[in-house]
Amino acid sequence: MPRLKKHIDERIRERTIKSDGCWGWRGAKNHGYPRTCWNGKNITIIRYITSCPKDKVVDHLCKNTECVNPDHLEITTVAENTRRDRLAKLNYKKVEYIKKLYKIGNYTQKQMGDI
Repeated sequence: MPRLKKHIDERIRERTIKSDGCWGWRGAKNHGYPRTCWNGKNITIIRYITSCPKDKVVDHLCKNTECVNPDHLEITTVAENTRRDRLAKLNYKKVEYIKKLYKIGNYTQKQMGDI
């Protein structure tokens, strides 16, 4: 195994928080997307994990941009990824916001559903 690949694989293992659903990332992020640096090069973790070609993008099927679970990632076109995002009513940030509102307790389910 080439040295770079071995090093990145080890770094991914060390910084991944595995669970039954989304896998969290304890490392650096760029605009919410997990990344790492090696020899001065920024490496986007999700592109690395999926071996995504340069003319494609990686879609988070879970809509959690911090997730590095390969089962939640799919290589797709920019057009398809954009179409899917428009169809999704909720994303990770909205869900986290709704959870905060729920904990506060001053909001009805209808109010939270309208977000």
